[in-house]
Amino acid sequence: MTTTTSSAPPRTVSSVASTLAEKIAPSDLAGQGAWDNNSRIPWQAWPLSLLGAFLFLVVLPWMAHGAGM
Repeated sequence: MTTTTSSAPPRTVSSVASTLAEKIAPSDLAGQGAWDNNSRIPWQAWPLSLLGAFLFLVVLPWMAHGAGM
């Protein structure tokens, strides 16, 4: 019977965290992109967000109350 073992070096928490951070937001892309072009929220988003908040905070509870919940 043959037994095989692998001897990987132990990874520290900081190396695991830096590897994970590099996968989420690569450092070679930091500061690049079109942030300046997209820094403002479009005007269409404001009324739609207010409508969504109204539906979630007023209409859905009112419907749940009417349904006997």
